[in-house]
Amino acid sequence: MKCATGLYGLEATHLKTIAYIPGALRDRYQHQEEKNRRINMNPAGLKRSLQCLENERATEVLKIQQIWRGFRGRKSIAHYLGDRRLWVAQRVADSHRRLSLRYLVMCFFGRGPLLESDSFHEAMLKKFPIWSHRTIEDIVQGQYY
Repeated sequence: MKCATGLYGLEATHLKTIAYIPGALRDRYQHQEEKNRRINMNPAGLKRSLQCLENERATEVLKIQQIWRGFRGRKSIAHYLGDRRLWVAQRVADSHRRLSLRYLVMCFFGRGPLLESDSFHEAMLKKFPIWSHRTIEDIVQGQYY
């Protein structure tokens, strides 16, 4: 077995760990060191440096809030899309029943059965014969005189 140093026959206790620091973390460390150096070099501007530090903290807090709200938004959208996907699947399953002659005749006379995927508008209109649908829609929308 070949070890990390390229030499054979060494035990695992002889291997040294090499620290891996990702670029973003290394940049963060450099930024922090630079900030500390600026604060220590200019005692006259310490008050201004503290104000800048507070502004940076406020910016970081806003960034955390944006990330959290984005996470919650994506989670709620995923939940909505899951429900929508189930509704569309039920709608496809009910479409075969909607095309049957018996169902069409029953809906024509206002006796159509309610299906799971019916919207409120469809469910309301199924209770009335087809020749009165325009009147019912006008009444619901408040345009009937």
